[in-house]
Amino acid sequence: MIRYRPIGTIDSPYSKDPDDCSRIAFATTDGHTYTTDHFGSADIYVVYTYDSTTFLHVEDIENSTEEEEVDGDVRKARSILELLVGRGVDVVVARRFGPNIRKISRLLVPVVTGTRDISSTLPALASAWNDVLACHEHSADKRRHVVLETANKVAAGIKEGVCQGCGRCIPACPVDALTMEDTCAVIDPIMCVGCGACVSACPFDAIEGPAP
Repeated sequence: MIRYRPIGTIDSPYSKDPDDCSRIAFATTDGHTYTTDHFGSADIYVVYTYDSTTFLHVEDIENSTEEEEVDGDVRKARSILELLVGRGVDVVVARRFGPNIRKISRLLVPVVTGTRDISSTLPALASAWNDVLACHEHSADKRRHVVLETANKVAAGIKEGVCQGCGRCIPACPVDALTMEDTCAVIDPIMCVGCGACVSACPFDAIEGPAP
């Protein structure tokens, strides 16, 4: 089981025993279908518990946080974390995460899916549960996201012959999904979470994909 750890200064009324179920928040627009925007833009976070055998819907959390003023707004990330960690959430699932995914992953385990709705995700999430557990056991500064098999549809791509090899996209990526090969940027479609940070960073419009 994922063990709950009190994190930073964010308090939670949920006192979890190590043997308790994990709490997973799915980022949706209507309680069933994922938001097509970043995780933080969801209207409703649908929370399930999972005990390595059974998923159980336990509550819906309305996203009461304010809209972010700029992409990657630290205050927005903080508000989302306070909302979800405060309700005992361990794992978060969405089609896309924004540049704040690194901040989110210090407290929660982000999971990227390519399906349209929660019910379609559950079998793949159950199959990848050992990866989620392993991810959670990493220290906060080393914790990464988990990508389900269905999740390569949001990846950005390099336009052939347009990349100038300037490398500005590489440090912009919050999940280290870009590398440079033969003076051309290469995107790992599995690691990419579709945040669009590289699209904004490229001065040559050489990257196509979801914008922030």
